[in-house]
Amino acid sequence: MDRGADYCWSKAADYARLALATSDEDERSFFCLMRDNWIIAANDFLMLEKGARQDAGHANETPSQPSGPSVR
Repeated sequence: MDRGADYCWSKAADYARLALATSDEDERSFFCLMRDNWIIAANDFLMLEKGARQDAGHANETPSQPSGPSVR
């Protein structure tokens, strides 16, 4: 299975279900922490995929001028 964003979203959902199913507060806190970390990982994958698509679209272009403020 691809360990991309879809996998991370799936794992986040698994941990969310576990958090809802437990009555132990420590376990719930742990499962919520794990859920949150999988969500962060999924968002990171999405940003990487978005950047890769943008880079691929500009692969044949030559940069004209650096962006940002000029230093004099």
